[in-house]
Amino acid sequence: MSEVLQGQDITITGTFLEYAGGPPAPVSAVTVTITSSLTGLAVVGPTATGVLNLATGVYSYTWSVPEDQAAGDYAISFDATDAQDDDVSTSGTFTVRLFTDETWATILDVSRYTGVAVEETDLFQAQAIIELFSGTTILASHGEMITTRNLRLLRMAVSYEAVFLKDHPGLFTDADVENYSQDGSSATYSHVNAALLAPLAKRCLDRLSWKLEPLRALPRNRRAGIDMGITSSIMDTEAGDKYLVWETM
Repeated sequence: MSEVLQGQDITITGTFLEYAGGPPAPVSAVTVTITSSLTGLAVVGPTATGVLNLATGVYSYTWSVPEDQAAGDYAISFDATDAQDDDVSTSGTFTVRLFTDETWATILDVSRYTGVAVEETDLFQAQAIIELFSGTTILASHGEMITTRNLRLLRMAVSYEAVFLKDHPGLFTDADVENYSQDGSSATYSHVNAALLAPLAKRCLDRLSWKLEPLRALPRNRRAGIDMGITSSIMDTEAGDKYLVWETM
């Protein structure tokens, strides 16, 4: 089943066939209707506006999903008249997912990266863990303080962690251990956070630019700060951080 986030576009294609498994059939007067599977009410159409004829018997429709559209499953129906003047139709389903600006990854990202379906709750839990271990937060990306490369790594990390959480439901309640033994088998964790972080999530975090090289602040703008009326005492405190330029050591 196809998925789309609130506020995004989805293009659905419908094909009319001469018979099941047969060649495409020519039709006319094609309309489209989109219905909520939850309420049974039409949210689009029936309408012919925006319906495109791609080839004989093949039609498409692009729906710009409203930002406040209810999340859930939807059915789309292409209705038409065939050469014998009979009413014919073809249909499909898709899912509208909740859009959130509180996680680096989306349901669709997780599906693309892992092939596993997760819920919004899994994303929020994974986000919290990745923020803890990454050393940054979603607020930094909202402020455009994180590069595209680092954002991609964070998106991948949240995706991998969301799937990891589904298979480790005791993660939030288990105690920290270095190794374990059961029924004659034993194992030692490869690193101190192995029980908390998905292996691929850790590899993504290890490749964040600020993890690869230590950073230090060079007061190149110290003089500029003082010239702007910022006292030397302030420049030596946290309040003067915005006047410092961060560079790799």
